Amino acid sequence: MGTVNFMADIIRDATGLEKFNVSVRYSRAGDQSFYGIGIPSVGASGHIPKGGPDAGVWIGGSGGGWWWHNPADTVDKGDKTNLHRDIKMEALTVSRFINSLILPFNFIDVATDFEKAITNLQSSAPKSKEILTSTYNRIVKIKVKSEILQKSIQGLDKSKASKELIKINQLLSKLTKAFTSTLYTYTGYYDQDPAYSMGALPLLQPIIELESLQQGSDEAGFLRTRLVRNANKVNDKLDESLEIIENAIALCGK
Repeated sequence: MGTVNFMADIIRDATGLEKFNVSVRYSRAGDQSFYGIGIPSVGASGHIPKGGPDAGVWIGGSGGGWWWHNPADTVDKGDKTNLHRDIKMEALTVSRFINSLILPFNFIDVATDFEKAITNLQSSAPKSKEILTSTYNRIVKIKVKSEILQKSIQGLDKSKASKELIKINQLLSKLTKAFTSTLYTYTGYYDQDPAYSMGALPLLQPIIELESLQQGSDEAGFLRTRLVRNANKVNDKLDESLEIIENAIALCGK
């Protein structure tokens, strides 16, 4: 959730590597069960290169080793050097997060993810894209406001009283929770999404299905109604996010 550059610095400083992959993860698997209430996550670990003799089908652990989740996953597969490297990355991540005066979120990156998601959906459903217009307009506003917020944070007087910095961090935490639950989950706060990959803004993903249905059919009508309701849910969270951003900008400027 806007921590790609933060994590890139962690990996570089902990390992000395200059080439590595940093990516945003959308999938909701068992270890992402808190997306619904808006808690984001980060992680750093090593992976066996594709085509390597030890590489298997990637399903989440052992660096992609073929032995993951089968009886061959024994202690001899462990490597102290790799373990030490991964622990260094994880320890540095925790240390920098808890010692940050201001939480290291870059909401311009998040707004860009929202923008990519909504434009992809619009291009995938040209016959129904008007359903997404109000959401798109809000995301454009969020991107503009996120740029102002980021500049405000960069220009922030770090000698501010700790109570003021705490208030700013509380707003940033509240903002990332609103963004995470909206961008990554379907059910949101009060239920669990199934543990399989879904596209960004999953509440609006059914618009792709709507595009393939016969216009005027009952099936299309019911799905269109559901999508309008879903768009309203997304818009409500985006309105909440805009208000949080404006409050954070104001607080940074005091």
